[in-house]
Amino acid sequence: MSAESSDTLAAGKRRAMFWLRAAAAGFAVSFVLPPHFLSSLLRHACEAAMVGGLADWFAVTALFRPVPIPFLRRHSNVIPANKDRIAEQLASFVKDRFFGKDEIRAMLRKHQPLELLARWLIDGRNAKQVSTYALRFTSEALSTLTDAPIRQALQEGVKNALKKLDLNASALTLLQGLTRNGQHQALLDDVLRLLKRKLAGEQSAEQAATRIAEWAQAEYPKLDKLVPDSLYGYLGKKSVEAGEGLLSRVLNSPEHELRAYVDEQLQNLLERMRNDSAFAAQVEQFKQRLLAHEELNNYLGQLWGQLLEWLRKDIADEHSAIGQKIAALAQGFGTRLLQDPALREALEAHIETAAEHMTPELADFLARHISATVRGWDAKAMGEQLEQSVGAELQAIRVSGTVVGGLIGASLYLVGWVLQTLPTFFP
Repeated sequence: MSAESSDTLAAGKRRAMFWLRAAAAGFAVSFVLPPHFLSSLLRHACEAAMVGGLADWFAVTALFRPVPIPFLRRHSNVIPANKDRIAEQLASFVKDRFFGKDEIRAMLRKHQPLELLARWLIDGRNAKQVSTYALRFTSEALSTLTDAPIRQALQEGVKNALKKLDLNASALTLLQGLTRNGQHQALLDDVLRLLKRKLAGEQSAEQAATRIAEWAQAEYPKLDKLVPDSLYGYLGKKSVEAGEGLLSRVLNSPEHELRAYVDEQLQNLLERMRNDSAFAAQVEQFKQRLLAHEELNNYLGQLWGQLLEWLRKDIADEHSAIGQKIAALAQGFGTRLLQDPALREALEAHIETAAEHMTPELADFLARHISATVRGWDAKAMGEQLEQSVGAELQAIRVSGTVVGGLIGASLYLVGWVLQTLPTFFP
C-alpha cells in the first residue's frame, strides 16, 4: 500500500479520535458545571455522542480485525474470517456481471470495436505504430531462431516431421485439389502469361540469338564461320515470335492439344499415386534421399541463414521495406473496414459468435483464478489491505456516528424536557 494511503488513513483516525475525545471531555465538564438546563443538555448530547462514536468504532474495527471484547469477539474480524466466502462471491460476481454472454454481446454492439479499429488504423501514425510493434516482435522471434540450441531443436523437429510425412499422400491431396473444377488450367494460364511477358522483353531476342550462336559454334564450328551474325539475330527474333505465337494460341484456345496433354499427364500421375505402390515407394525413397543429402541440407541451411540475415538487416533499417509494407497493409485494412459496412458487419457477426463460444471458458477460468488468488491471500494482510484502501472513508463513519449520536442525544433530552415542562404551562 502506498504511503499516501497510509497517511490518509492515519489522518482519518485522528479526526475520529478528536471528535470522540471532545465528546468525552464535554461529558466530564457537564458534571463540573452547576445544575442547569444547558449543562444537562451538554451531558446528554456528549453521552449519546460517545455511545454513537464507540458503537461505530466497534462496527468499523470489527470488519477488519478481532475486537478483544468477550461475547463480541466472534462477531468481529468479519472480512478476514470470511475470506474464502468472499473469494467465491467475488469470483461469481465478476463471472456473472462482466462475462455473461448478454453482457459481452451488449458491450460489442455498444462500442463497435471494428469501426473504432478502422478509424484508428487509417491514421498513418497508428499504422506506423502497428508496424513498429510487428517489427519488434519479429526481431525477438529472429533472435530466438538464431540461438544455436533452439535452431538445432527446430531443425531436428522439422526433419523428424518430414520423415513421418507421407509425401505421396500429401502430393495426391494437393493435386486432387488443384485439378478440381479445372483449377490447374487457370494455373497453366498464369504460367503461360508469365512466359509471354518474359518473351515480350527487348532482350529476349538477343538472348535467343546468343544461345543459337553458342549452339552452332559447339555443334558445327566450321559452318559457324560462314554464318553472319545477322542471321543469328534473325533466327533469335523468329524463335521468340514463334514462342509468343504458340503461347497466344494456347491461351486463346481452351481445346488446344497442349491443354489436353497436360490433363492427360496429370490424370496418369494421379492414377499412379493412387494405385501404384511401386511409385509410392519411389516417392518415399526420393524423400529419404533428400533428407539424407548433406550438401542439400547445408545449402538449405545457408539459404535460411541468408534469409534471416536479410530480415534482420531490413528490420534494423529505419526505412524498413517490411515495416512500410505492414504499415500500408494496416492502413489499407482500416480504410477498407471503414468504407465497407457489409464487411464490417460480417466480421462483427463472427466476432460476436466467437465471443459467445469463448466467453464461458474464459469466465470460468477467471472465476477460478480470482477465487484461488483471494483464497491464497493471508487473511490478516487482506484485512489490513482493505482497511488501507477504504479505511479513510470508514473513519468518516466514526465521526458521523459521534456527531449524529450527540444530535440525537440532545434532541431526545429536549423532547423529554419539553414533555416535563408542558404541564406547568397547561395545568
